[in-house]
Amino acid sequence: MQLKSVQLEGLAYAFCASIEDPSETMINVDDTIVTREELACLAPGRPISDKIIKLVVMKASWDQANKTF
Repeated sequence: MQLKSVQLEGLAYAFCASIEDPSETMINVDDTIVTREELACLAPGRPISDKIIKLVVMKASWDQANKTF
């Protein structure tokens, strides 16, 4: 996988092991708040949390609603 430097910086910040507060809010969309600890489910081998699945569904719904043909 080839990531751009801005993507690498974002991932390094989100998954940095030296961050002391795993409860820091990383995503806040509508009524869905995801913490740094909850984002850890995106690491390989871990089950994806319901909140992350909800965010993906929200994004897909938004994309469909705002698609121009």
